[in-house]
Amino acid sequence: MSIFILPSGVIHELEAIFRRFLWTQGEDDRGKCRLAWADVCKPIYSGGLGFKRLALWNRALVSKHLWDIITRRESVWVDWLWAMRFSGSIWEIKPKPPWPWVLRSILALRDQIRPFIFSQVYDRCTTYAWSDCWMDAGALSTLISYRSFQAQGFTKGTLVRDLIVACGNSWPNAWLQSAPVLTQQPLLSLQQGVDVVRWSSGPNALADFTVRLAWQSFEGANPIIPWTKSVWFKGCIPKHSFCLWVACHGRLPTHDRIACWKHDPPDMGCAFCKLIPDSHSHLFFECTFTIEVWRKVKHHVELYGFPERWVEICAKLSQPRGFRKMEHLLALAATVYHIWRERNNRIFKGLSKPSNQVVNVICDSIIKRMAWSAIDHGAGNPKV
Repeated sequence: MSIFILPSGVIHELEAIFRRFLWTQGEDDRGKCRLAWADVCKPIYSGGLGFKRLALWNRALVSKHLWDIITRRESVWVDWLWAMRFSGSIWEIKPKPPWPWVLRSILALRDQIRPFIFSQVYDRCTTYAWSDCWMDAGALSTLISYRSFQAQGFTKGTLVRDLIVACGNSWPNAWLQSAPVLTQQPLLSLQQGVDVVRWSSGPNALADFTVRLAWQSFEGANPIIPWTKSVWFKGCIPKHSFCLWVACHGRLPTHDRIACWKHDPPDMGCAFCKLIPDSHSHLFFECTFTIEVWRKVKHHVELYGFPERWVEICAKLSQPRGFRKMEHLLALAATVYHIWRERNNRIFKGLSKPSNQVVNVICDSIIKRMAWSAIDHGAGNPKV
């Protein structure tokens, strides 16, 4: 993936393997994925699992080669390209059929990387005035027509230094009429130094290129979902947090969701009370069985003032001081997990436990995790 752009079919097959591993342990995943893969690949703080979309990651890795070409990094390969293949601005080079496919695929990334390339201009100038981005307003090629640029006696090979010397302290009037934004963009005064190409990830955010920075730029901004900190925390039990994560998205396959998928759903009733089809709200907080489980778990961990509706639970998770104790967070995740597991055992395996046994399993998992966390913290090791 760091050498050339993978075909879209290969990307699709790889991500299908990932999906099957995540949702079905390698079996056929048709109809069994709880969340769209695009949502799973969002950062953890945005409600995803932090996986990378392979297409974006592939482009970020290959962009390193294009960056080396743009900055003319000292290497035999880059020197050979500029000596034998390239001339002029990198943005004006047209790939030719005899060129290797790998090179053509690298150059194909130019349109995607171009918005993030910015040249800081000095007196030892190598920046092209027409095609390179050296102003906050953008490249001249995006502001005025080439005919207007050529009418002033310039060509695509004109350097910024030559343009500044020719124009003096003001832009040509014809350019100001075509692009009024130039009135707010005074011509630069050249300072001593060599032009530097930087990666621009936002206004006044210039940095040296890294693959991680490129990936973040390609991915774009993601909203922050506050409840994620209460689901994924240091010391959490991963399988419990994973189940809670799916439940917070409202994507566990409860009866109300299954009814929406099928035109003629079978008769369904709650696995515990048998009265109505289950839903996230009924299954976890309204059924008599789960109410009893919650009452005993809350008493065990001294969790008072706990909401009794799923929407209110998610709202409390989003509050900065919603659940302050690790024991409370463990209790929430463990209870949701074991209620869901008990429900599935009753439906699919015909096995059932009384509420006391379910509570004992929940409390036992909390006690063991808290003991492990205390030992690990006392040894000076970071909690996982």
